[in-house]
Amino acid sequence: MSSHLQSILQELYSLHAFGIKPGLERTLELSASLGNPHLRYPTIHVAGTNGKGTTCSVLASCLQEAGYKVGLYTSPHIQRFNERIKVNGVEISDEELVELLPQLLSKTKEIGSTFFETTTILAFQYFANKQVDIAIIETGLGGRLDSTNIITPIVSVITSIDFDHQEYLGNTLEKIAFEKAGIIKKGIPVIVSEPRPILRSVFEQKANDEQASCHFFDDECDITSVNSSQSLTSTFTLSFGEIIYANLEFGLTGNHLIRNAATAIRTLESIKDSFLISEKQIRNGLKNVKNNTGLASRIQLLQSHPTIISDVAHNVAGLEQCFETVEMSGYNLQNFTVMFGVMADKNYVEMLEVIQRYVSNIIVTAPNFERALSANKLYESTVTIGFSSVKKVNSIAEGLDIVNSQQISTIVLGSFHVAEEVFNYFDAIKSKD
Repeated sequence: MSSHLQSILQELYSLHAFGIKPGLERTLELSASLGNPHLRYPTIHVAGTNGKGTTCSVLASCLQEAGYKVGLYTSPHIQRFNERIKVNGVEISDEELVELLPQLLSKTKEIGSTFFETTTILAFQYFANKQVDIAIIETGLGGRLDSTNIITPIVSVITSIDFDHQEYLGNTLEKIAFEKAGIIKKGIPVIVSEPRPILRSVFEQKANDEQASCHFFDDECDITSVNSSQSLTSTFTLSFGEIIYANLEFGLTGNHLIRNAATAIRTLESIKDSFLISEKQIRNGLKNVKNNTGLASRIQLLQSHPTIISDVAHNVAGLEQCFETVEMSGYNLQNFTVMFGVMADKNYVEMLEVIQRYVSNIIVTAPNFERALSANKLYESTVTIGFSSVKKVNSIAEGLDIVNSQQISTIVLGSFHVAEEVFNYFDAIKSKD
């Protein structure tokens, strides 16, 4: 990375000081200053607590296989800021960031936009410049007041709902669902993958208010014949009315990830009048999702000897899904140690209690990030909970050195920032070879 780009990105990151400011006014003003680039191409909008990134990536991968030029906007990134903004799986280049960001940052300062608002308009402008056929847009936080919500998509998607960011979204599932349902637009169909009956009325009411057709995944689709392998890939069959996709090969595994992939397929079925896509292209998109989009660290096998698995699970639901997936893939969880680091604003005690239900041994650490919970504080909580074995290390890299030298099978969890340091560690090893 050039020093010029580094200084520009530092200026962008400095906008974190503004914090999170829900509302669309600044985003609309910022977009208008560039001629409203988000109006120049169709979009699919995806909200939810967990599963957004996977759903977006499967959508993009399948559409790419069908020959479309596809923009993909996701967050957060793992190693590089550029990961957030891609066209056909290729990240926005350093040179393009240098070209686009300065003008945007100048306007940002004038109106007091946040980091995410600025990044969102950057993505929208980039997709317009690249003349994409369609863009897949993941919400950042919530939906109703999320800066991505200035778009009018051709279809909206809502994945699973769970407790996260309660300080902004509310302290009940109903309140959180209400915020996510805010992406439902007038007359625009919505696919809802969240299965809880108690939340159904939230989505139905919003769809009714907007005169939008609301399609609940479980009313229309069945997932059967699920098989997972220790490579952490899978096969499954999806039935949608008279349409049957038998024995689909998926580059990921886990009931939640499979459900996300199936939700993406159901979404693609809803736009076939505008975006023709064949069964073969859907099959290829599922199988090649990681290669096509760069999707990483969704219960990913990084190494086999010893076994090291990485996941970006950063809330209770995500942790439970990760452990259940590893188990259903043929591994014995009692043979694993968990390496765990977490942000200070998370409910880390409850997360530790979930880990302890599945795994007896834990290594605690802290990623090198200002919002991370200190390893000392995490260690204190871990000892109180009563793991069989607790070890504290100063960094992810130190922990990985230990598990490699002692041949300890390990699952690394807790944050995108933890995953970043895991990937940096393995990249460093590759560069030496």
